[in-house]
Formats: sequence, C-alpha cells, structure tokens
Amino acid sequence: MFKYLKPMLLIMFCSCFKEEQTIYKAYISNGSAHKIDILPYKGGYVFNQKVIKLQPNESIQVADGWRRGKSVNAGFSSEYFYDIDSTVVVFDDTYKVSHYVENPDSYSTNFYEYFTIGNILNSATYEYEYEDKDKYSRHQTYTYKFTDSDYEFAKQ
Repeated sequence: MFKYLKPMLLIMFCSCFKEEQTIYKAYISNGSAHKIDILPYKGGYVFNQKVIKLQPNESIQVADGWRRGKSVNAGFSSEYFYDIDSTVVVFDDTYKVSHYVENPDSYSTNFYEYFTIGNILNSATYEYEYEDKDKYSRHQTYTYKFTDSDYEFAKQ
C-alpha cells in the first residue's frame, strides 16, 4: 500500500497548480447602412452552412474559445473561417469584395489580399482588446466592423 502512496501524493500535488489560459471571443459588426452577406468559399464553392448575414447595426459572434497560456493578440479560431480559401462580402446583394487567404491566379475587381488591412480573414485587422481577469486568466475580444467606407470600396 505504501508503494502507491508516493505516486498518489505526487499526482495530487502536481494537479494543484493552476495553469494560465487565454479566453477569446471574436465579433463581426455591421456599422454600415447596408445589408451584408459574407460567403465563405473553398475550391470555388460556397459553404452554405457558414454564410453570415448581417443587417445594418447588427453583430454576430464568430469565435468563442481558449488556448493554454496568456497570449497577446495571437488571433482566434473560427468555425466560420476554418478550411476556406476566401470569402466574398456582398453589400445589398449587389456590390462585392473578395477577401483571400492565398493569392489566386486571377483576382476579382475589388479584393483584399490576406495581409492587407481590411481582410476579414486576418485577425490582425480586427480591433483587439484584452483584460487580465486574474493572475491566470486573460480575456481577449476581437471586433471587425464594416463601415460605409467598405460599401464605397465595393462600389468602385
């Protein structure tokens, strides 16, 4: 019996340490006066189950997760943008802007490459805020906000 006591005490002692974590949420907000549809593509096909529709002044949460350790602006993982190669943002069922993960062979008329400010697929273009709730927990919020200037860019 005593030969098991030492490993059990070691396990109990080690499990008492609280690990640091980062909890994140990401939102897309429509601050424009226009209806927006966000269509995720993979290989030329739309993922219908991942389509996002936003009315003016409407928001949607696109990510809710966590990671080990306290990170600073490390991005987020979203089921809406997982395993896609681009999205097309459509304003009022008429004007379109493509947002690419990888540069295509040919571009649409209006587009954002991945590392361009404005690309909805790049978490670095989101407004970023964080709060350390306690010694072990950091809460992050990412927000992408469409404005009327995005609509004007799509109309060009």
